[in-house]
This record gives sequence, structure tokens and C-alpha cells, in this order.
Amino acid sequence: MPEALKEDTSPLLRPHQKEEMLEEKTRIERTLGAPAHIASQIQDRGALTRQLRKLDHQLATQTPKAYEGKKKDAAAARESELRDAICAGMPTQEEMRKNPPGAVDKHRLWESRNKANLLEWKNIRLRLHASGDSGSLRDDRDVANFERYRPVGGAQQLNMAGAQISGKDYHFPPGQIPARNVMSEEDRAAHKAEMATLQAEIDSMRAEIKGIGAKAKANAQKAASGGME
Repeated sequence: MPEALKEDTSPLLRPHQKEEMLEEKTRIERTLGAPAHIASQIQDRGALTRQLRKLDHQLATQTPKAYEGKKKDAAAARESELRDAICAGMPTQEEMRKNPPGAVDKHRLWESRNKANLLEWKNIRLRLHASGDSGSLRDDRDVANFERYRPVGGAQQLNMAGAQISGKDYHFPPGQIPARNVMSEEDRAAHKAEMATLQAEIDSMRAEIKGIGAKAKANAQKAASGGME
């Protein structure tokens, strides 16, 4: 059984944030190390130097570190435990979208109860990602995005009656719904005739375009031989 883990909650950089900082660091270093005729145009070299030191510090202290050995297993177990705890009582997608009576209070209560858990979960996710565990994610920006786990409905969902944002509810009769023709025979015949007319117009336009192209080709050949219509 993996050793229990408790992750630090100090903010860590997302993958895209780290990439942006590295690009900025490279740009500043190139500017500071530019040839004299370019470097002489820098108005505040000290500001660039301070910005570079700040970037170095952030990258050194906030870049997620990979887990080693058994700690990775412990982190995966802790991530799963935190995810289950955070999902409990989390406002559903429909509650967040429609805002029924009580939704705001439910969200505030859930948020205050899970603030620390969310910070820890995000950092574990970022460090697992740094350890090479990206799961099925296609976008690195979703590594620490808990919205992916927001519940859809459920027994604890609030009643949507009186919701601020209304929506359409569709009610179907129980059992299998028999298939029915949407169009009558008369409608079907009229539609078929309209499609035939449209197709004839399209064929006529194609023939006209083809004739124009043939005429243009003939004119080009005549022009090449000294004659033109």
C-alpha cells in the first residue's frame, strides 16, 4: 500500500505558463546579450535584468517537480481520494448553468469546504503531469482543471423550478416510440419535384459554364494564331 501523501498548496505553474515564462526569459537574455549597436538602444537595462531574475526565481520555485519512486503511486492515490471528496456536494452543471433557488449558497458552501482540497489536488495533478502521467488529456491547460469532473445531475441536484435561466425540458411517453413518416405522400411528391427542378437548373448552369470555358479556350488558340472573335 502506497505511503500516505499530503501535498503542499503553494501555487505551481501550469504547463502553458511555464512555456510562456521560458519564452520571455529567452527573449530578455537575447536582448541583453545583443551586439553593442543593438544593446545601446535599451532604455532601461536594469529593469530587464530585474525581470530576468524574477523569472528565474519563479521558474525555480514554482515549476512542478516530478514524483520519484513510490511517491508517484501515493500521489495518484491521494489525487483520487481528493477528487471523490471534492465532487461530493459539488454544484452540478445544470445548477451552474440555470442558477435555481439555493444554487449560490450551495456553491459558496462547497467552495469554502473544498478550497484547500482543490489547491492540493491541482498541485498533485501538475506534479503527476511533470512525472509523465497526462492521462487522456489532449490539452495541457486541462491538467489542473476540475471542471472536467463537475457532476451531471444526480439525487442531490436542486429543483429547477424558478431557475433564473430557463431551459427547455422534453418529456417523452414511456416505452418505445414508434417511427412515423414526417412527410405526407403529397409533400414527398412536391419535394421530389422541387429537387428535380433544382437539379435541372444546376445541370444547365454547369453546361453554360462549360461552354464559356470552351469559348475562352478557342479564343486563346485564335489569339495565338493571330485571330480573335
